[in-house]
Amino acid sequence: MTTTDFEKIPRIESLSGEANSGSASSGWPATDATDMALLDEYSRAVVGAVERVAPSVVNIEIYQRSKHQSRDIAGNGS
Repeated sequence: MTTTDFEKIPRIESLSGEANSGSASSGWPATDATDMALLDEYSRAVVGAVERVAPSVVNIEIYQRSKHQSRDIAGNGS
């Protein structure tokens, strides 16, 4: 399983390139350290869940010729 070093991922910044300061000019609502910690933990949980289920997500398509029909019969499953 792949793990991610979250400390190396840059923080979200506003379009102006300034870190989120909560000022009205940035366009971002004010956030405190607790909000940022919760968002970081939520992000880690989502990434972890995706990494766990990604190997089990597949799509299989089967094409079979029927003796009685001139075209292929298609089907898929996951």
